[in-house]
Amino acid sequence: MYTNTALRTAYEACVCFHYPHTGRGVMVRAVIGYTTQTLFRVVGYLNSQCYISQILRLVSGVDNPQGNARMHVVRHALTYLDTGSVRLFPWQARSPDLSPIKDFWS
Repeated sequence: MYTNTALRTAYEACVCFHYPHTGRGVMVRAVIGYTTQTLFRVVGYLNSQCYISQILRLVSGVDNPQGNARMHVVRHALTYLDTGSVRLFPWQARSPDLSPIKDFWS
């Protein structure tokens, strides 16, 4: 499936077993750009503090689409976004998911 060994290694590092009785799992977020791509591994639950510290601070200067998930719209996340370090991509509420990453996961 992968021709790039570095990409395969990065992807495999993000995969872990999920035990249904514990309610824990793994969340992987990918960033795709014209000249860049990366995967983020989020350990634990993705709340707004984790969203700011582990994702938004790493993608400053990148157009970032986001929906209306709770972690995106709480007060301190919106305050951080108002600093202007992250450019938001216009995304309408209840719009269909047009993310190209769906092709990567399938």
